[in-house]
Amino acid sequence: RTSMQPGEKPEINGEWATGIFDCLGETGDPSLSPGKLLFYAAFCPCLLYGQNVMMIDPDERAECVIPDASVRYGMLHFVCCGWFVQADTRSLVRRQSEIDNSNMTDVYYSCLCSPCALVQERKQIIHLSNNVPNQQKMDGDGVGSTKSLTDLVHDETRQ
Repeated sequence: RTSMQPGEKPEINGEWATGIFDCLGETGDPSLSPGKLLFYAAFCPCLLYGQNVMMIDPDERAECVIPDASVRYGMLHFVCCGWFVQADTRSLVRRQSEIDNSNMTDVYYSCLCSPCALVQERKQIIHLSNNVPNQQKMDGDGVGSTKSLTDLVHDETRQ
């Protein structure tokens, strides 16, 4: 894991940490293999989506095993509309990473290859998380901080 020294700024370079079709590339998290991440994206996308949301939005954190976001995504995915909420979350990840693209690009990738977009979003969240100082990082399951990942990254950028 990459860690920062106190006083260093998080690395936000305005680009995705990985390409959209880099599903089997390194995840940036030693406990999460590329194959496992791709499996979740392809066969359990609602769970991966819910985990992504919980990692970036403290209001979505839940004490239960299956977060509300997973249920919403699962129901919409069942009727081929999961891309609708996924594009919104993708936009949030993109804004937190200061990546210049449009909401239409987020919709396009969420529709074109939803599993690849979910994997890219998770890798970006991990990338941002790895660039937040250790004392402010969230637990491995995304729970533990009352601040969102956006707040943590931008707090460090302002210092």
